[in-house]
Amino acid sequence: MTIDPYLIKRLPRRHPKRLAYTAWARLVELHSRCFFDEYAIPMVGQPGIPEAPATDWADTQVKPEHASYLLWALHLTSAVGGCVVEVGSWRGVTTAYLAAATDSVVVAVDPYIGDKNEVNLRTFQERTKASRNVILYRLPFGEAVRRWDAGPARLIFVDAVHDYVNVRHDLCAATRLASAGAIIAVHDTDNRAFAGCRRAVYEQLERFELIAHVPDLVLLRRS
Repeated sequence: MTIDPYLIKRLPRRHPKRLAYTAWARLVELHSRCFFDEYAIPMVGQPGIPEAPATDWADTQVKPEHASYLLWALHLTSAVGGCVVEVGSWRGVTTAYLAAATDSVVVAVDPYIGDKNEVNLRTFQERTKASRNVILYRLPFGEAVRRWDAGPARLIFVDAVHDYVNVRHDLCAATRLASAGAIIAVHDTDNRAFAGCRRAVYEQLERFELIAHVPDLVLLRRS
């Protein structure tokens, strides 16, 4: 498993390991922006995608087209079995419509760190309170995986910190949870501001089957 960025943040700011890791992470991110086009991922659409769910689009960065593909992935993995995992839940919009579309347990993973996230946490709790199949792991994803007791996953939506080191780590952690045939979806893959996210996904393409890629969403299937 790759180094968990959250574990690095627990070190003192002037710790040599933290300083070296931070410098490396910034250099990788700069390189990813400079060579953004070299990490392009082929666009792959799919027919028969369901309609987008009715939800509060003003309260989420996930677009209707992305939501439709997530629901399609949920249907595609119905025979795989296991839970649904959302890495980075923010205000619970995606959590709620995924939970409404399945009887599987939906595990939302988000640490909600800091005072600014208290509002997001309360909004998440209010929006998902009627969803009996939703469980919140208020932890960084790496820590959640180390403590994992929810069983294998059929669908994992990675939508947390969008830089290279975090997405690379989250993909590695997600692979540990994913059943054979499971789908890992990654958000914000085509925005130059999140160039490291695209690069992290690009570097993993040989390990997965690319089953869909629309602007800012990639879906990978584990063999």
